[in-house]
Amino acid sequence: SYPVPATKTSSRLWVFSLIHFVVGYLAYIEITGLRYLVFVYLLVSLALAFFGNKEQVLRVIFYSVGAEVFWRMTDLAVAYEFNKYLLILIFSIGLLRWKSIGKKHLTPVLYFMLLFPSILVNEDVTRQDLSFNLSGPTCLVFGMMFFSSVKFKREQVLICLKVMIYPIISVSAICLFSTLNSTQILFTQSVLATSGGFGPNQVSSALGLGG
Repeated sequence: SYPVPATKTSSRLWVFSLIHFVVGYLAYIEITGLRYLVFVYLLVSLALAFFGNKEQVLRVIFYSVGAEVFWRMTDLAVAYEFNKYLLILIFSIGLLRWKSIGKKHLTPVLYFMLLFPSILVNEDVTRQDLSFNLSGPTCLVFGMMFFSSVKFKREQVLICLKVMIYPIISVSAICLFSTLNSTQILFTQSVLATSGGFGPNQVSSALGLGG
C-alpha cells in the first residue's frame, strides 16, 4: 500500500467523524430502521474477515472494540454479548486463514482451562451465567492467539486506533444530546442523564478510551 497524503487522511477523518456523530443523534431520537446498520456491520465485518487483508481485519477488530458500548446503550445489538461473539469469530477466521495456530498458543489455552474448575464447584451455574462470565475470557484468549501470530507496522496500528474512535463519537453524541435535554442534573453521584441513559461506568470507560 502507498502512503496517503496528510490532507486526504484529515478530510477522511472529519467525514467519518461527522457521519458517526449523525448516527449517534439518530440513535438518540430512536429513529426507526437504524437496526439495519447492525446487519450491514455484521456482513461487512465477516466479508472482510474472510476475504480482506490483515490490515482490514485489524480495522474491523478495533472498530468492534469501540462499538461495544454503542450497540449496548442503543439496544441495537443482535445479542447482549454480540460484539464478543463477533470478535471471537473474526479471531478464529484469521487464525485459520493465516494458519497461525501453534505451540505458542498453549499459554492462553491453559489460562482458559484453569477457569473450568470454578464451574464444577458452583452447583447453581446456568447456561446464561456461563455465557456472561466466560464470553470475555474466551474473547481474550482468541485475541491473544491472534495478535501473537500477526505483525503490524506502527502506522497501521495508529490508523486502527482512529477507526476505533468513530463509534465512540456516536456514544459522545448520545451523551451530549441527553445532557442538553435534561431539565435538572445533580452531580451527587453517577448521573444517567449525562451518560445517555446507559451505565455511567461503561460509558465513561468508552469515552476515556476514545479520549
